[in-house]
Amino acid sequence: MKKNNSVYNFKKGIKSMSSIKSLIFLICFVMNFLYLSNADAATLTAKSCSRAHVQSAINSAKMGDIVIIPKGNCTWASPVIIHKAITLKGNGSYSENANHEDTGTWPLTITLSGNNGIELSGTSGQNIRITGIHFSGSTGCGTSGNGAILIPTSNATGNWRIDNSKFTVSCNAVAVLTSGLGGLIDHIYAYDSGCGDGGAILVMDQRNDYTGGWAFTQPINWGSSNFVFVEDSTFWKNGCTGSAGAPAVSDAQANGKYVFRRNYVRDAMAVWHGTESGAPQRGGYAFEIYNNEFYWSMPSDRYHTAIFHRGGTALIYDNQVTNYQFLWKTWVRRATRSFGEFGRCDGTQVHDGNRGGSYPRGYPCLDQVGRGRASGVSLNKVQPQEGSKSYIWNNIGIKTDAFFHVNPDYVVSGRDYEFCNDSSCAPVGYTPYPYPHPLVTDNPAPNPPQNLRIIQ
Repeated sequence: MKKNNSVYNFKKGIKSMSSIKSLIFLICFVMNFLYLSNADAATLTAKSCSRAHVQSAINSAKMGDIVIIPKGNCTWASPVIIHKAITLKGNGSYSENANHEDTGTWPLTITLSGNNGIELSGTSGQNIRITGIHFSGSTGCGTSGNGAILIPTSNATGNWRIDNSKFTVSCNAVAVLTSGLGGLIDHIYAYDSGCGDGGAILVMDQRNDYTGGWAFTQPINWGSSNFVFVEDSTFWKNGCTGSAGAPAVSDAQANGKYVFRRNYVRDAMAVWHGTESGAPQRGGYAFEIYNNEFYWSMPSDRYHTAIFHRGGTALIYDNQVTNYQFLWKTWVRRATRSFGEFGRCDGTQVHDGNRGGSYPRGYPCLDQVGRGRASGVSLNKVQPQEGSKSYIWNNIGIKTDAFFHVNPDYVVSGRDYEFCNDSSCAPVGYTPYPYPHPLVTDNPAPNPPQNLRIIQ
């Protein structure tokens, strides 16, 4: 008998509608469960601010709970470990006056003695928040991979937030070793009286290897959540002079990627490494730096640069820069000397571009200014690397030269970067990530359910 197509299609439609209804019911059930789980979150208060009492409260907490550290002054000789989706809260609050001086409230101070204060070790999709704590004392410096707060490679989530906290530590405030997963640092006050690494943010990407080589094979994804975000914060160095060594507020190595926006920086610079002094680690990868105020307080003794670019690529725009010699400075260090496994960029290393002809020796050097995604990680064979121009536009306030290249034959306008004083050279199609960052909320929405199946 010939099949009645109208009846067949009608029955097929009913079955499809039933499947859709099942899916909608399942999604609503899961979302409702997540909502109720969040609504049922408990608030636990540690017995004191001692490390042992805080760790005990964290261990007792359930997913989504809030752990409060009571006011006081405590010294931690080893880190507290957060291994679940909770909020760790010290009840401090970020605030500053019109002169960017700290007017915050800090009822809790944790003093560190050369160690990490808090280490995150969450799992994918979990929201972890640290807020309202004043950290003082000493931590790891430079690119050591340590800080008052450490997000190690074991942390598999980008849904972490560090906010409304103060750092008067001698070295790194926050060290992030999983930069390709994102995360947010906002409304922090970082004050350094020693004109060094105090209060700096260190970003690396060592998820698959220590050197960051694997991460260089991943796409940049400009304007996405796939960066560490530092926003709405104050970084104040005190006692610096124009001849200061490296008063950095941010640094990157091993493929670190960060977005630095809407911050106030006094007597310091934003910086990142190239493939050089960190050997065998690679340099920084990609950076968005915009809507910041860089202020040098001594006009008669100006610092050399507000932004120091030593590798990878960057988008730098809409910044206010006052009393620095330069807005943007570049340096391809391997063009002048040898560094570890990378050697010197002189035309003899297979991992460099080595174009020859009219190009400088070895150009383009591995991971140099204006280079992007790599095709592989091995240094023992040719690794073609995409060109990725840096774009610098619409920055204001510089009273002398806007930029300076230590190696001007390696970093050339139109080839490795575009620079303009207005918006005429802005990259086509680029849109910055939404501001404020979506994690800026006390009760972030749960992540949508994944890997759902329709059961017939």
